[in-house]
Amino acid sequence: MARGAPHASSFTLERLDQTGALYRVTFTRGEVVKAWLHTGEWMFGTIAGISRANGTARIRRYGQREGGIWFPFGAIYPLEPGDPGPPQPKARPTISLSRALELSNRRNEPPGGWSDADAVAPQPRVRRAPKRRRSPMGFAPPGGWTEADRVK
Repeated sequence: MARGAPHASSFTLERLDQTGALYRVTFTRGEVVKAWLHTGEWMFGTIAGISRANGTARIRRYGQREGGIWFPFGAIYPLEPGDPGPPQPKARPTISLSRALELSNRRNEPPGGWSDADAVAPQPRVRRAPKRRRSPMGFAPPGGWTEADRVK
């Protein structure tokens, strides 16, 4: 059954191979695994949570952001070479910001074309107020502390 693991984000199982020898398998949070469903099918996903007290781990399907199904540790297996891995994200064509602005301006150009009146005026730079010095008793008065302010 489950044994102690190096840290709380993982668990280790001892399993029997086909020859009857014991071997250890360690699973960590975020690892891609397969889990045996009671319907006789495999569910593929990532380990999203581990409950040592219940001996279960939550598996989320690929692309699922929340939730998941809790499986006993013994129903979770590592992926084998022929198993389907996570789906590869589709490569999205990228363009530079200047090219995106150029395309947007071209698409939204008014019938008479752009003029100087359409330009965005440069904004003045906003200057921050200087930081106030902090004294042991709070903020110092604008002129600083004097001898008359001293507590005797």
